[in-house]
Amino acid sequence: IDPRHVGPLVNKGIALGDLGKCEEEVECYDKALEIDPRHVGALYNKGIALYNLGKNEEAIQCYDKALEIDPRHVGPLVNKGIALGDLGKCEEEVECYDKALELKRGNYFVLNNKTVLINL
Repeated sequence: IDPRHVGPLVNKGIALGDLGKCEEEVECYDKALEIDPRHVGALYNKGIALYNLGKNEEAIQCYDKALEIDPRHVGPLVNKGIALGDLGKCEEEVECYDKALELKRGNYFVLNNKTVLINL
């Protein structure tokens, strides 16, 4: 992998995550973010990896950084909502889902998550 290119590092991280190697996955995203600290894909996927490691607060920080760069990216909003829900912050979770639905009306996944939450 050419150490100056972010894309292959992000792809390697995704592959490591698919293999269940989340710690190594995070390391790939960290390397990618050293090259390009504003790479939304690296931030978003690092958030997913951290969430899978049970590090919800750190995951939320990654999602927030990704949203600062690209506030119209629905993925970080939805995953931030899920992480907030796991922390018992249901009102904030719903806010994330509402924002995501404003961006992508009718998104089945978001609608389903919000419906399940409301019916608890």
